Amino acid sequence: MRRRRQTPVRPTDAGTAGAYYGIDLLIRSGRYEEATRRCDKMLRDNPNDTVARDYKDRALRDVAQATEKLRRSEEALRDDPEDFSCMVNKGMALMQLGRVEEALDHMDAVLRDDPDDCDVMYAKAVGLALNGRLGEARECRKLLDRTCPEHLCPVPLDNFLRLGEMANMVELAGT
Repeated sequence: MRRRRQTPVRPTDAGTAGAYYGIDLLIRSGRYEEATRRCDKMLRDNPNDTVARDYKDRALRDVAQATEKLRRSEEALRDDPEDFSCMVNKGMALMQLGRVEEALDHMDAVLRDDPDDCDVMYAKAVGLALNGRLGEARECRKLLDRTCPEHLCPVPLDNFLRLGEMANMVELAGT
């Protein structure tokens, strides 16, 4: 027997729509635990809230992907400790998992070996911004601009800074 797809719950008021937007910002900025906690709160209030359930599934999926990325990077680094791509991937996976201090220590170690590595500086600035450490992210961006003025950023750092600022506001406001 085929299961009927549930009709998604649509926001009926500005508060609910704002809560969904806040959860989306938290997920996009890598703050999965906070996003999951907010989804759980919404689901306690309304167990049929398919939008909150979808956001929670998305947060959990992103955590699983980051965990796998970290596992693969660490495995590759055991085989070749100098594999630059894996070093950067490990740092970004640690950031995604909220292990910010460990990620920053890792990226700083990579930058000690190659202080002018623009890709690692960019990754560090993005991670700092997405984890709400905006002052440090701006300083890292200034260093990147001075050291690598020709560096092509796949996404402008200002976008990450704005996203980090919005996620900070969402976290401070609560749902």
